Amino acid sequence: VGLIADDALAGPDSLLAVRGLTPEEILRNPEVTLASGFAGQAFPTGVYYIVAVIGGLAVLIPVLLLISIITRLGAAQRSESLAILRLIGAPPALVVRLAVLETGLTTLLGALVGVGLAWLLSPLFAQIKLSGESFFPADIQTSLPLALASVVALTVATILIAWLRARRSRVLGLGGSRQISEPRPSPWWLLMLPLGLVLMMAPSLPGVGRALADNANALAASANVLVVAGFVAVLAGLVLAGPPLTYWASRFAGRYSRRAAGVIAAARIRLHPRASFRAVGGVVVAVFVVSFFSAAITTAAADARDNAVASAEDAAAASAAPAPDAAAPASNAASAASAAPSATPATASEAPALLQTSAFARNALQGFVANLPEDTNIDELIAGFERLDGVTGAALGWYRASEEARMDGAEDEYGWTVFRTQDLPLFGIAPAALPELAGAAYTELSSRWLHGFAYTASGTTEMPRLRPASDISGQDLLPNSFFIATDGSPEALERARTAVLKSPLHFAMPPRTWAENQAAGSDNLLQEFAFLAYIGILIATAVSGVAMAVSTIVGILDRRRTLALMRLAGMPARTLRQMITAETILPLCTVFLLSVALGFAVAQILLAGLTNGRRYVDLSLIDPVYFLALGASLLLALLALLATFPTARRTTALSATRFE
Repeated sequence: VGLIADDALAGPDSLLAVRGLTPEEILRNPEVTLASGFAGQAFPTGVYYIVAVIGGLAVLIPVLLLISIITRLGAAQRSESLAILRLIGAPPALVVRLAVLETGLTTLLGALVGVGLAWLLSPLFAQIKLSGESFFPADIQTSLPLALASVVALTVATILIAWLRARRSRVLGLGGSRQISEPRPSPWWLLMLPLGLVLMMAPSLPGVGRALADNANALAASANVLVVAGFVAVLAGLVLAGPPLTYWASRFAGRYSRRAAGVIAAARIRLHPRASFRAVGGVVVAVFVVSFFSAAITTAAADARDNAVASAEDAAAASAAPAPDAAAPASNAASAASAAPSATPATASEAPALLQTSAFARNALQGFVANLPEDTNIDELIAGFERLDGVTGAALGWYRASEEARMDGAEDEYGWTVFRTQDLPLFGIAPAALPELAGAAYTELSSRWLHGFAYTASGTTEMPRLRPASDISGQDLLPNSFFIATDGSPEALERARTAVLKSPLHFAMPPRTWAENQAAGSDNLLQEFAFLAYIGILIATAVSGVAMAVSTIVGILDRRRTLALMRLAGMPARTLRQMITAETILPLCTVFLLSVALGFAVAQILLAGLTNGRRYVDLSLIDPVYFLALGASLLLALLALLATFPTARRTTALSATRFE
């Protein structure tokens, strides 16, 4: 009939076909329900939504700091021109209007260029995958009204800031500006940091973590807000804690410094702690962001390591498994299903359960059954599947309709799944080895064992928990799940998948192998978020170097008169460079280790809170990229410092003091 529009697809790689039926044909299906519309889901769970929001904030904050620093650079560069205008008689209102007009035009041009670059680069960004799907460029391109609204909002905000700064500027005339020391930073500024940590720990409180993971009630939404607000408070607290810590460090350094450059630098920092910390604030925030991302993604590396170790153990166990006629059951579906009852199989506690092997995870289909017609012959259905080429066994599982009979919280909070006892060999369990199953037509398997470990390619050493099912009636059983084992060939898997979908079984979701479930599950999504974290590390590191260079230059321009007078009084250029170096290194060293420790602590709090304690930061799995990023941050800081020396030399020339 036609080509499905991009808006109806999850991504460019989606394969989708729509089969149309008449209303009469559709209504014959008892599972059909009326839908008034289609609603997508941006993230699989609320946890990943929080991770995405926090990741976006972590990248956004360094960029906002850079924008703030650059606006200060413009003000510092214009200060002399504005002073000249005042000297020749321009009224303050005219000077303010000129400053606002220049800032507004520059911002408008930059915003338009930014929107254009974002549109041009959208095909590149669209290649990033999330939830296994890449994007259409249109998916990540901002709509024209929203883009224009963003440009207008940014321009208006910048104009307002420029107007306030111009109104508060103390331009007295050319060469007549004087530096005014900043107020002493209050120790109360340090309280924002622990407050943010307390807010982030909210999901770890009893009951809140479970609600957050389920994302099913108002408590979860409140916990989400607390986590995001806590992260913002931590970032703000880190920036606010910088000035008082820098102030105290300058007092300590000034007391014990024995060189002129150190004494002058400590005195300047003591008088201007906020400006001094602002010069390295971008690097400090970037180090925090890099440490946070690098610590958080260790959980993805831990999953990969555990899966690799378990897969190796499965392979070793499979190679060491005895022959089918030995005491233990066979290590593949075909031999397990064909084992004769007269053999001497091991007990269930000794049997290497077939479901826990990586081979079965790759080669078996699993589907959750939503409905099964009452007139379905189970024996004929399973026999039909087993006659397919490449299929080695099949089994249907039920759950009891009675909630009390199905659930046993004290013994197994996940409940039980009922199977015909004759189908147990499919899972590597020989019924003849278990006296308690003698004569039992049905057996209950722990659903936790059956499904809880079915989503990993490797398995667990936990043995299956089972018990004979008594008082079973057809009315008490409702279909729950279906398993079909194959030889692992693509042809057999697709042949079985087609047969299952054409059968009377109605599935709540398409049948997939456990390996496919894993690829579509949270582990794969975690790896994709880890990739996004590396992009965030790259952005934060690059922005920090630019921010530090610009901020240091702003500091030199703001006090060029003072520096020029020092040179005029005989200070060597080398001493001037040492002073600038000390003013930059002291604030950075004061907060550097705090940023690293805080990044790791926040990552641990976030992982523990969002996963109810199931995930944690593993310091042994820190990616070497982290240390490269830290080294790059320090190298960029050094290059930014060196880049300011020519500016200091030019602004402190003798011509800079011609009006003194």
